[in-house]
Amino acid sequence: MGITVSYRRISKAQFLELQANSQLALEFFYGEIGKIDRSELLDLLLDLLIGETLPSEFSNEIKSSLSKQSSVYQDNFDLNKTWLSIEKEWQAIHYLLTGEVACDRSSAEPPLNQVIFGGTETEFEATYGYVRYFTPDEVKEIAIAIAQLPEIDLRIRFNEREDLELYAQSEKWDEEDWEFLKRTLKYIHDFFAEAAKNNEIVLISGSSDLGV
Repeated sequence: MGITVSYRRISKAQFLELQANSQLALEFFYGEIGKIDRSELLDLLLDLLIGETLPSEFSNEIKSSLSKQSSVYQDNFDLNKTWLSIEKEWQAIHYLLTGEVACDRSSAEPPLNQVIFGGTETEFEATYGYVRYFTPDEVKEIAIAIAQLPEIDLRIRFNEREDLELYAQSEKWDEEDWEFLKRTLKYIHDFFAEAAKNNEIVLISGSSDLGV
């Protein structure tokens, strides 16, 4: 199982409507509460198929490989979509952006520390904490900051991660992990950039087991 992170884009008018209409908010945030996250469904299936027959290190390696192949943010990512899941890669992404290993909050410099741990808390509960939101101005600031981050900085941090314990990552990263995380970060940037272009609000939520 575990914790996953996802983003949603909505207009300012939609956001105000959700705040004013509790029934609409319930349908928006919890209408798909019974739908299991892809990564969690994968875990369930693999536990049934191989969990009892293979040593944990092998089954975990298979899960990691399949998760990358089945992720919702593959090369066919569509900017018209208003939802993006980075699944369990949130801590690794935060580390690449800031050089900090964090779990619940960040003391790194904004705005890059906000990508995972930022946003203003709403009254709407997620299955891990509360749904948070970024204003259109914050969305633009984050999109610009990610775009301006030199790839060499990301690579240096990636190369220095050997002794770090990061959630959902194997003990040793390889070039496949680098390409995967770099692509994931690009999708986050593109998602925020598209929201910025449309002057939208971005919602962020954490999910555990079942999620919104």
